[in-house]
Amino acid sequence: MKKYLIVISILIVIFISACKSQETVKGSSNLLSYDNKDLGISFKYPSTFKVYQADKNSLSVDSGYIDSQYPLAQILIGIRKSSPNRLSLQEIESMINPDLSGILKPLEDLYQTKEDREELRRQIEYTKTSAPENYKVLYGDKTTEQATEAQIAETGKLIKSYKTKRTYKVMNKENYDLVVVDSLDRYYPHYLLSDKGTFIVDHLQQWQGGFIPEQEYNSYKEKFDSVIDSIKII
Repeated sequence: MKKYLIVISILIVIFISACKSQETVKGSSNLLSYDNKDLGISFKYPSTFKVYQADKNSLSVDSGYIDSQYPLAQILIGIRKSSPNRLSLQEIESMINPDLSGILKPLEDLYQTKEDREELRRQIEYTKTSAPENYKVLYGDKTTEQATEAQIAETGKLIKSYKTKRTYKVMNKENYDLVVVDSLDRYYPHYLLSDKGTFIVDHLQQWQGGFIPEQEYNSYKEKFDSVIDSIKII
């Protein structure tokens, strides 16, 4: 009899704990619904994805992307509550187009001379010989010369991105405005402006994202676009 009472007590505790939880996941075999009343957000996501909450104000939705050649490559989105207040479009614009003059000049001065490029090549070659695993993660099967040119090209893309004024469009949702920022690269944020605060969705964050094939990337992008489209402020 005591054993039954203990089991029943444990079940009651588990039930009460579940009821107190402000974070719930439910859904069908294809889509799951995520509701987080503490954060004030809900959305639907593919059942193959995983949701992780880092702290009370942020979470991530991970696609589970795995690349044996580049083990640190990942495709996910981050969702965080950046302000308890609704930010204005003027404030958003100042965030997406900050004054970058202080860092542009040093970037533009990189690799301008033959000596600078040779020094970069030596640094990459040193990484290749002293830390081959790190080199593999960073550059894959590229030769030292190819890795050097790739590094210079990435710096050029970064400079171009910094110099380009980003534009945005505003979409009216059920109880918030969705600000979608255009970008030259694969990383662009979304801002959710609501009376319950401002949320930022860092869309398709990637480590070494350029290694992910375009077709595969676009497939994940469609899925994450659906996740973002389903977001509700609760």
